[in-house]
Amino acid sequence: MNIKIIALVVSTLFWLSGCQSLTPDSTVAAAPKANAHAPRAALPGATKKIIKSTQANLPPADLWQRIRQDLTWQTIHNSQVGNARDQYLRQPKYLPMVADRASLYLHYIVDEVQKRDIPMEIALLPLVESTLDPFASSSAHAAGLWQIMPATGKHLGLENDWWYDGRRDLRDSTRVALDYLEALHAEFDEDWLLALAAYNSGKG
Repeated sequence: MNIKIIALVVSTLFWLSGCQSLTPDSTVAAAPKANAHAPRAALPGATKKIIKSTQANLPPADLWQRIRQDLTWQTIHNSQVGNARDQYLRQPKYLPMVADRASLYLHYIVDEVQKRDIPMEIALLPLVESTLDPFASSSAHAAGLWQIMPATGKHLGLENDWWYDGRRDLRDSTRVALDYLEALHAEFDEDWLLALAAYNSGKG
């Protein structure tokens, strides 16, 4: 893995520039190689145009490149952002560990963020909240990838009983967290930074 620069702030910015490719499914068998000496069938001009157009609209195969191209908060900078960035860059083993976990969870989160047309930075929030560990728990009893508090999960209809905790479920927790963030965004004058601050510390 080659991580050139990473800037991350709990409620403002996570800037990734350069990382290993993460494919959604590493178990898919590789396509057979074409015979270099076999004659190639000509494609009609219209078919070529369709193929070219389809390829141009496909997201990058590299997950980090897909994230990078949609980041929009890189211009946000202050001393707190700089201190947080430097703190992450001083931990050379931290980001490779998180990137390894990302291959399990981040593809789904990125897909859901893009479906809702919200800032790509939101997809990186679980890296800050839980280091992408679905079993992470805080001293305040927040749990899961998105570190959802029990009362918040209950308020948003997240199932939680003696054997199942939806806060630790990738799909359920992502749905609830994004619903909650969108509601906070609407409540706080469509300001994502205020919405993130409220998510982290409460509306008060």
